[in-house]
Amino acid sequence: MMAEEVDLRFLGEQIKRLQGDVRQLKSDVVQVRADSAKVESDLASVKADIARVETNLEVFREFVNDRFDRMEARIDSNFITVTRKIDALTVRVDAQSEQIKAILDQLKVQSDQIKAQSDQINMILTEIQTLKRK
Repeated sequence: MMAEEVDLRFLGEQIKRLQGDVRQLKSDVVQVRADSAKVESDLASVKADIARVETNLEVFREFVNDRFDRMEARIDSNFITVTRKIDALTVRVDAQSEQIKAILDQLKVQSDQIKAQSDQINMILTEIQTLKRK
């Protein structure tokens, strides 16, 4: 019987160690589950942050696109306005250029008339001087 008692004591100690190991293992499993739950929670939080960032980026992209579209429309509108003003000024300059040309033509005619009259006066003066000398 002694041999059986020794074996039972030895078995009892092993069972106690095994129970301690099982308790530690259960504790470790609980900790792993808690850590896993925290990681899952953190991951969900990161995913939510990424979704917010994506939403903000999309809103910003739309804002930028709208702003560029408005700027492009404004530039086009201003370009059309400037082109029309340039065209109107070109018409005015062309008309004034024609008026100036007509005035210059009139001045040339008058200048030619004055020169002809001056030549006539000079001829008359020359004749008068010639007559005075005689």
